[in-house]
Amino acid sequence: ARILADSVQVMGFKKSHAASFADRYEEYLLQDSRYMSMFQAGRNAMANHLTDNASGPSHLKTALEDWNKPKPKEAQARVVAVLFTDIAGSTALTQELGDAGAQEVVRAHNKIVRENLTRYHGREVKHTGDGMMCSFDQPTNAVEASIEIQKETIQLRGSNPALPLKLKIGINAGEPIAEDNDLFGTTVQLAARIVDKAQADQIFVSETVRGICTGKGISFKAAGGFAMKGFEGDVNLYEVMWQSGNAAKAS
Repeated sequence: ARILADSVQVMGFKKSHAASFADRYEEYLLQDSRYMSMFQAGRNAMANHLTDNASGPSHLKTALEDWNKPKPKEAQARVVAVLFTDIAGSTALTQELGDAGAQEVVRAHNKIVRENLTRYHGREVKHTGDGMMCSFDQPTNAVEASIEIQKETIQLRGSNPALPLKLKIGINAGEPIAEDNDLFGTTVQLAARIVDKAQADQIFVSETVRGICTGKGISFKAAGGFAMKGFEGDVNLYEVMWQSGNAAKAS
């Protein structure tokens, strides 16, 4: 972040603005697919430059041409659920199991999540390396899928101790920007922040998701208010009480 801030400052920006950009650049990349494309083009150009590959400038030329194209008219906004899974303790798993062993855990995660995306009519938006970003047209389906994913994860650990897969899941609902088979905007940003607050075997959802799922037979417990980077004030989150015996404790 410091290198990025220094580079932005050299371009003529104030030190405070450069530092703020460096601290929040990941949020900007989620706001618009063109930002991500430009970022990737710059990274590819730099990588080619460092390897004496002359194709570097062509990446930037293509990115600039795409940037100057008028954005297509946005489709009518609709509410969807954005779900993130995250393998808990993925760094420690790699140290304990090695790269090959950790990759087996990732494959087990992929299989469980993808099977339930099919079962509950969800869509895999992208793989994040140690988790997935998914979307559902029905927020209730997202919660039900996450419950089944957690159940199957625990079953896997019981039947195969060599695959110590533990998952955190976070869900938000809103009207994200859909471009290039990806989703962007504050709905996505908050979903990513929510999964970070969950612990292993937990499912955390936003107040919006809880409200939509009211009366659908799903038990929730208030998890409290959390400070979220990029969001003003504490954000109220709710835990899905999916394990046997937990539903009675829900409020």
